Amino acid sequence: SPMFKDDPLANKKSYKAALRGLAVPVLCASAFVFASCVIRIAVFASSSSATIILPLSMLGAFIAACLLLALSGIRSFRFDVIASYRTLFPFVITPLALLPFMDETYLLAIGCLIHALSVLATMIGTIQCAQAARENGLNPIFPIALFNSGMCAFSTVGTELGTSIFGLDCPLFYKITAATIVCF
Repeated sequence: SPMFKDDPLANKKSYKAALRGLAVPVLCASAFVFASCVIRIAVFASSSSATIILPLSMLGAFIAACLLLALSGIRSFRFDVIASYRTLFPFVITPLALLPFMDETYLLAIGCLIHALSVLATMIGTIQCAQAARENGLNPIFPIALFNSGMCAFSTVGTELGTSIFGLDCPLFYKITAATIVCF
């Protein structure tokens, strides 16, 4: 039965069920963020197009949010991060594998698209956290904190890996700031 009072020690089963139910979706969405960070660092390292990737990425994220909002206004549905991941992951992993062979224009377009997909995955994951909190009677802070922790960890690893692979000489402060901005 759902809990009506936020007392995790008294409701261990609810929190354990939520943790089991959210572990795989957190990893799925975090994989999108990881790939997005590596690809964006590749764009930053490539050339002059680095200054335009953030505005174009935000435009893609805005379009993704508008589509999500329009879809939710048409009908009610349940989000499944795992199904979305299985559908979209080939479109994320292929550009990651092809990074060494991409020219600058294609790299910029893919970087913006992958970032928009990672923002969409973040939005769907956050909605799933709210659904899990409602269904299990949890305080919404628990699933959202779990989700954001995974996203920030994978974002930091992706940013660090990207900067080491592409030879960017960034102070650690900038890497952490870039990884944190991706999460929020």
